Amino acid sequence: MADTQDKQAEGVSVVGKGDSQAILVINTKAAPEKPSIICLYATADTTGVKTPYYLWVDTNGKLRIHTAVPTNQDSDGAIVGDQAA
Repeated sequence: MADTQDKQAEGVSVVGKGDSQAILVINTKAAPEKPSIICLYATADTTGVKTPYYLWVDTNGKLRIHTAVPTNQDSDGAIVGDQAA
């Protein structure tokens, strides 16, 4: 599939050049005892309502997802995919 995203559009941040591996590191600074968190928004096609989805890795190395910022990194949210709890 061709990449048709406008790289100059507002809100677009490009990591890497596309011709080599890029690694994005998100360090935890504000709360060093908590995991780094990525927030992605889903937007409803018909209403435009945005729902946040937070992703993080728990202390057991499992990727988790939740619609709120986790208060307990090991029990909040759901484990993503076919990972054993």
